[in-house]
Amino acid sequence: MRTLNLKMTACAFAAAALLTACGGGGTTPGTDSNTSAVSGATGTCTAAPCINFGESNLGMVDFGRLGIEVANDPADASNKVAKLTKATDDEPWAGVTVHLGGTGNSVTRIDPAQGITLRVYSPAAGLPIMVKIENASNADAFVEATASTTKAGEWETLTFTYAAANTATTYNKVSVFPGFNTQFNEVYYIDELKYTAKAADSGSSNATGPTAAALAPTANAANVVSIFSDAYTNIAVNEWGPNWGASSARVSDGAVAGDNFKSIDMTAAGQEFGAASFTDSKFDATSYTHFNMDYWLDAPLLAGQVVTIKLSNHDGGAETSAVDFEVLPVVGGSWQRLAIPLSSFKIAGGASASRNNIAQLVITAPRTNNGLPLKMYIDNVYFSK
Repeated sequence: MRTLNLKMTACAFAAAALLTACGGGGTTPGTDSNTSAVSGATGTCTAAPCINFGESNLGMVDFGRLGIEVANDPADASNKVAKLTKATDDEPWAGVTVHLGGTGNSVTRIDPAQGITLRVYSPAAGLPIMVKIENASNADAFVEATASTTKAGEWETLTFTYAAANTATTYNKVSVFPGFNTQFNEVYYIDELKYTAKAADSGSSNATGPTAAALAPTANAANVVSIFSDAYTNIAVNEWGPNWGASSARVSDGAVAGDNFKSIDMTAAGQEFGAASFTDSKFDATSYTHFNMDYWLDAPLLAGQVVTIKLSNHDGGAETSAVDFEVLPVVGGSWQRLAIPLSSFKIAGGASASRNNIAQLVITAPRTNNGLPLKMYIDNVYFSK
């Protein structure tokens, strides 16, 4: 695989990106438009969400040995386009991912319901062009559409529609497969990759965070074991946001109005929980009556979706039992204070409700589609009696 970026002078190779770009699955038929012109440029592609291949931050990543370069339009030397060269020894699925410098070669979020258009200059009529859209963080979340060229040696606009798209999935990566499933010596030119940007779903993207400090807790410090709060002395936490696999999220520090909080960043697709591990400071919570926590979401989770709080008990070096509690409904737009009786927690592992060696806290927020990003902010996390 080769990466082409107009700000770079060297090419990079990475087999992993090849696998991401060419995930399996069937295609959804697209439609053709016989619009042709003497230039790939129509004058309507001057800003995102449209890529005109003349941008200074343009990036292209090939896979399957496809040849890629920015070149002069074969019909209009004043216009820059992408030249894609496919040889007989290239993979039949060879293609190119196109982006404008986004993380993970991403673009702004695509609305699949509005489709994608692409200007194509093909060596022959009847050749299949496939455009695949996917989640930049989850290669398994994708849809594909194919349209056939109708012109040879002329520009035309092809339209790609995605009837099978999941409306809950974030599609923010796009790849073009010229002559899909063919192996001829062919040169294609493409221009004006155009789509409609989609706004984030309610409750799925938290870009603002708390606008005010959480109220200070009032429990007597003598009756508190604090995991995190400015109001109390906190126990030593070994790690916030430990990496326990792809579904685990990182936890970072934040502050508002002089008050500190923690942010659980479930932005990457598939992330659904954040944790705090304090195994070196595990404690006996048997005599404590309540688990307390303040949380903030910019918007509520969708109806029926819950936040689960799990307390992990370690009688030895690892979890021997656990209890959990489901928070429902999950409110957004302000700090929400939880004071949950520990007697309300249910057995979640080990067939025991023991709390004699609480060593970890796990906060889970699964969504209907975990490809949707979410940030959860927490403060004043403590046990009281």
